[in-house]
Amino acid sequence: FTTTLAPMPTRAFSGLPFIALGTSNLKVPLDLTPLGMPGCKLFVSADVSLAITNTGGSARFDLAIPANPKFLGKSFYLQGLVLDQKANPLGVALSNAGKATIGY
Repeated sequence: FTTTLAPMPTRAFSGLPFIALGTSNLKVPLDLTPLGMPGCKLFVSADVSLAITNTGGSARFDLAIPANPKFLGKSFYLQGLVLDQKANPLGVALSNAGKATIGY
């Protein structure tokens, strides 16, 4: 599975991206305004967060999924996060979320 997070800032001290993976999406997205992120919402359970590499304002995330029948039809959810000093008071921006279903 491959996905790309873009566009992102490339200036110093900004643009460090992460990908959040979760086994569930949030039925009611979590509004992050109280944390200093107005307009940002968390859409996924974020069971795992991984740093990815920003290359010129774009970051590619590759996930090897084993060829195991027990994974067929299972879904997972993704959301990008990037450090961006100019985005909001906290200096963190979130992407929209995505859903991937294995085998379809």
